[in-house]
Amino acid sequence: MKGVRHIFPVIILLLFSFTAHAQLMLGGMPQGLLNKEKTGKISFHTVDPGKLSQYIEEDKMLDTLTEIPWRFGKNIRVNISPENAGSWIVSSERLKIWQTGLYSPGAVSINLVFYPFRIPHGAKLFVYSKDGSEILGAFDHRNNQEDGYFATSLIFSDSIVVEYQEPTNAEFKGQLAIEQVTHGYRHPRVFTEKLFGDAGSCNINASCDVAQAYANQIRSVALLLVESNSFCTGTLINNVREDGSPYILSANHCYRTPSTVVFWFNWDSETCNNPATIPAHQALSGASHRAKYAYDISAKTGSDFWLMEMNHLPPYEYNLFYSGWNRATDPLEFDSVVGIHHPSGDIKKFSWSTDSIQPWGYGATNVAFDTHWRVRSWDEGTTTESGSSGSALFDHKGRIIGQLHGGYAACGNTEPDWYGRFCISWEGGGTETTDLKSWLDPNNSNIKTIEGYQPVFHLLASSVNNPEGGTIDASFYVMENHSHTFYITTATGHILMDVLVDGVSVGAVTSYSFDNVTGNHTIKAVFDTQTYTLTATAGTNGSIDPQGEIAVEQGTSQSFSITPDEGYYIQDVLVDGVSVGAVGTYTFDSVIGNHSIEAVFAIHTYTITATADTNGSIDPQGEVVAEHGTSQSFSIIPDEGYYIQDVMVDGVSVGAVGTYTFDSIISNHSIEAVFAIHTYTITATASTNGSIDPQGEVVAEHGTSQSFSIIPDEGYYIQDVMVDGVSVGAVGTYTFDSVIGNHTLEAVFAIHTYTITATAGTNGSIDPQGEVVVEHGTSQSFSIIPDEGYYIQDVMVDGVSVGAVSLYEFVNLTEDHTIHAMFEQTSFEVIFDVVSETGPAISNAIVTLSDIMNEAGNYLFSSIIPGSYPFTVTCDKYFPAEGVVVVEDADVHISIILLIDDTTVEEEPSKKVRVYPNPSRNVFTVESAAEIRRLQLVDLTGRVVLDRSTLNPYTMRIETGALQEGFYILRIELPQGIIQQKIQINP
Repeated sequence: MKGVRHIFPVIILLLFSFTAHAQLMLGGMPQGLLNKEKTGKISFHTVDPGKLSQYIEEDKMLDTLTEIPWRFGKNIRVNISPENAGSWIVSSERLKIWQTGLYSPGAVSINLVFYPFRIPHGAKLFVYSKDGSEILGAFDHRNNQEDGYFATSLIFSDSIVVEYQEPTNAEFKGQLAIEQVTHGYRHPRVFTEKLFGDAGSCNINASCDVAQAYANQIRSVALLLVESNSFCTGTLINNVREDGSPYILSANHCYRTPSTVVFWFNWDSETCNNPATIPAHQALSGASHRAKYAYDISAKTGSDFWLMEMNHLPPYEYNLFYSGWNRATDPLEFDSVVGIHHPSGDIKKFSWSTDSIQPWGYGATNVAFDTHWRVRSWDEGTTTESGSSGSALFDHKGRIIGQLHGGYAACGNTEPDWYGRFCISWEGGGTETTDLKSWLDPNNSNIKTIEGYQPVFHLLASSVNNPEGGTIDASFYVMENHSHTFYITTATGHILMDVLVDGVSVGAVTSYSFDNVTGNHTIKAVFDTQTYTLTATAGTNGSIDPQGEIAVEQGTSQSFSITPDEGYYIQDVLVDGVSVGAVGTYTFDSVIGNHSIEAVFAIHTYTITATADTNGSIDPQGEVVAEHGTSQSFSIIPDEGYYIQDVMVDGVSVGAVGTYTFDSIISNHSIEAVFAIHTYTITATASTNGSIDPQGEVVAEHGTSQSFSIIPDEGYYIQDVMVDGVSVGAVGTYTFDSVIGNHTLEAVFAIHTYTITATAGTNGSIDPQGEVVVEHGTSQSFSIIPDEGYYIQDVMVDGVSVGAVSLYEFVNLTEDHTIHAMFEQTSFEVIFDVVSETGPAISNAIVTLSDIMNEAGNYLFSSIIPGSYPFTVTCDKYFPAEGVVVVEDADVHISIILLIDDTTVEEEPSKKVRVYPNPSRNVFTVESAAEIRRLQLVDLTGRVVLDRSTLNPYTMRIETGALQEGFYILRIELPQGIIQQKIQINP
């Protein structure tokens, strides 16, 4: 193919497959241009293409390649939909409009891809330039495609508006979103010094005289917009049935998603010269893939063809031609060949060659193969270029014999081009998806050639009897033996009465299809103004105006007045059986159907709200309904123990009446009975030194209870309580239950007294003695006297010692007490007996008792009162003794044994003893050179705390953990005698 490039779908004008051929657009004007004030200002979304320098540099190289499509734009993925952009406007009660703007800075052109795209019947889509100079649309439900895509052609502007119109009563909500924007950065043909386009200056317009012998074939050639931003060329091709099936032949290397391909027909210059401005074209969009046969560069097989079938028949207005074909294999059958194509996306060009063509493999070095026709060179300097790819090669009779795959031809050279051979493509890969035969000869006629086909069209003329009543699709030229459907829409306020086809009624149908058309026809929609009946009725005791069956035209309004009789009111108004409330007027607006209205009346009733407070009733009670003009009586009854205090009618007192009657009632009223309870007086009093609560004249309601608390003052008690003059005892509370009369209550109080029981032991007395009575809060003193020779040992108050006091006073008495005095003899003697450890008494020791030290040899201490006293006993050549003597209730004798202090005597070597450690903690060791026979440990009182015979005659280990801290005498018995040594024991 001459310059075919793979590009993604961007300009997909997807039109839903019709059963008949259809035009690309329905025409019309968008509301954004017709009524800018109503639609308001449109917001624009900027689509930035980014840097294009890389694209432009690539194009310089790609434009020279024959197998790359001619690229003009950059595809930009977006997601723009009514859900996230633009704004909705309610144009009328029957139409809503969504608008959004797109701005792509620097764009030469913009085209769009929608996905999804599915809109309901009656909806329309427009795409137009911001200034309104270019408009695409209207597109409608017939543009829906099965795969959900829809693409637009190019608008030559950097700013466009997308406008979607949807009826408010559409059968479903439309779905549409812009999936891709193509920013065109160069025209399909850019104006340059070469006049129009980028095609080489050697290219000849298809309108030149030299090409007129192929005028029909020229009408079959289309520019293919593939991948949304690149161009190839294709040709409308005939089939043996000549049924107008819109097959397009192009090159396999142009293959893209068929539903995204846009076909530009009649993209021509009107004259042989290039036009001054870009000419118009006619577009169709969307196709279905049928077959392709790719070229295999390794196996050198495949003719590089692609056959697709457009989703829409070419419209009558396009005046297209279906080219024939020739599957001859001998190049000698062709006197000359021509090419009709769109080089570099330019308007249609014409090339020819009178030089013989050759079967050839694809490429200069593949002469041994025959998959392609090799065109040696083009005459008169004509050529093909990128964008010509897929264009047909015609024989001298205008029949297709191949399609352009690629080549070296260019302005200024005579290099060859290669076309995939039609005869090779016919059988292709041997299947219906890889050959042309299955599609172009479905009858299996096996014919070798077929001429071109000019389709015949018949006019289907449409009309309406009244343009205000509704619309029908515009008149249409349908291809012979094909079908077309008309859709009829009724305007508000009208009714479709009939549809006439060729003057014959087919009923009030909303669509009609002409099938297998072979001649002209007419179709006419007949509308009439719709009228409806409003049935107005009223119940008794009122009226409705107007009343009865009222005829109204569709879309008009009708009001009704509802009037109740005297003493009655409108209870309800029912419209089509549904309540609209008790309204006095009702209007049917924009009537589009039959309706009924019914007025219901009821007599006025009034509510007398009868209430009674507690402790009584009114009869009847609550909201009592009384009809207009009637009377209503009420009885007022107090409860037991209560009386009628007042009766209020409409908030005004009428006195404490037992009955009341409302006469000739004409309004709402209220009646309220107020009751009061009977009350009684309880006179409560208290004597001095206490109180009663409550006190004084206490009011109690009938049947209630009243309690009283009797509280004596501090130090007093309740002596008696008198109820109605009769004692009820010294109670702390009293309650009058279910009071039904007057009463009295009196409390009498007396002061508290306490008993102090005073006792004394022998050898003394207490004064006063016995049970001493004292009043609350007073004081009482007691004297404690010991007998001669005795002393006060202790005084116990309430069993607790207060010491050996001689006077005790109870202050501010608040309870009973006891006091008891105890006595003891005055003093005692302590006598010490001091002896030596060897037995004899010692007469020269000094004894110290507490702070009293007697002369040597005096061991008697007199006048010692009970207590604990430390003592020490010392004597020359003896270890001192010490201790504590306890004096209780008798004289004390204590014996002291003094240990001889011989620790300073120098021992003989045989008596050498080693004691360590000293001081010791927990354990000490005794080592001796002589045999140890016995070992004793004596405290300083002379008490032996350890006595042990030897186990090991020379070494003993003594544990002292159980001994108290202090000094001890260690006595060691050896064969030579006893050794004594002082040792200190630490904890």
